[in-house]
Amino acid sequence: MKILMTLLFMLTTVVSGVAATWHVAQDGSGDFTVIQDAIDAASPGDVIRVHSGRYTEMTANHDVWGNGLFLVDAYVWVDKCDLTFLGDGTGDTIIGPTEYPEGQVNELYGIAIAPEVTSTVAVSGFQLEYVHTGIMAWNDRCELSDCSFQDMGLGVRLYTESGASIIGCEFDELGSGLLALPPTAGVSLQYCAFTDNETGATFIGTVGTQIISCDFFGHNGALSIQQGATVFVEDCAISGSVTDNSGVYVSLGGQAHLHECTVEGFEVGLWVTGGGAGSIVADSCIVAGSTGTCIWNYGGIVEIHDSTILNGGGWSVLCNNSTNPDCSIDMTNNHWGTDSQDQIEAWISDAIDNPDLCCTVDFVPFNGPVATEARSWGSVKGLFEGGGGE
Repeated sequence: MKILMTLLFMLTTVVSGVAATWHVAQDGSGDFTVIQDAIDAASPGDVIRVHSGRYTEMTANHDVWGNGLFLVDAYVWVDKCDLTFLGDGTGDTIIGPTEYPEGQVNELYGIAIAPEVTSTVAVSGFQLEYVHTGIMAWNDRCELSDCSFQDMGLGVRLYTESGASIIGCEFDELGSGLLALPPTAGVSLQYCAFTDNETGATFIGTVGTQIISCDFFGHNGALSIQQGATVFVEDCAISGSVTDNSGVYVSLGGQAHLHECTVEGFEVGLWVTGGGAGSIVADSCIVAGSTGTCIWNYGGIVEIHDSTILNGGGWSVLCNNSTNPDCSIDMTNNHWGTDSQDQIEAWISDAIDNPDLCCTVDFVPFNGPVATEARSWGSVKGLFEGGGGE
């Protein structure tokens, strides 16, 4: 009887042209108890509403690359266009087991979108756990909101040509929170939290990324921008510990622009390397050093203005380049935690100290010891305790 009712509902939907909403509920109160069954019944444009519960049903041997060379198992295999998945919220609608399964998990995916899907897939209100990759999107566009990724190798992997919108998501205790690769372009990351991941977010060869009002805490590297990727970062708090690697790492022609951000507690706060095309531009930011270096230029372009650079005992700026004649560091009109030019010079290592280096830091004129504007993390001003990198 239930099968007959489902067929009649599908026929009515096709005739009327109105998108259907399919309900998945483990207690039997919906159309299905398994998510994959709802996908099999759905048509493009439909909504799949997944109610509270932990969903652990899996299907095997999906061609995730579209070339027959790499087959994966997935808890949710999306092979229909224009589907929207709505959960009851993190902590309620969960995909994945309660612990890592024994054996090889590199081929275990939470939600995998098939390469033949050429339109938008939207996912909201889910928690994903204990898989290798939470969401793998190789389609036209992916829209994620209010999702949580916990205890896995990689949270989200993108190959989405029309970009992605990721809003209000949490990435906790992962190998890497987000990885965006070509042909991905136009990623918008807003109001997300990346906590205690090995790497927060990595962008390789992707252009037009915007990261707005996100928190990155406790990483080996919070942001990695590589191979021509362009990323604009605004109103973000990026913090680590003295044992961590870097706050923002730019290499091989990547370009990062930071506005009204805080970067503090890393061994290296801002780090650009791998060729003169790579650049870090920042304004109205605070970069607070640990025992390492606030800004490290290894052959790129650094331009920072109207910001506060707080020395934490190491170098405020370190140049470590002898091969790239195009590197430059323009750091005029910044606050340095002191009004002494001699002290600022002592905190900087550049061509003035070592003629083998091509870069010289231009920091005059400079402003007073610290900015006076109110900041949500204004206590960072107390981090300044003197010290030096001599």
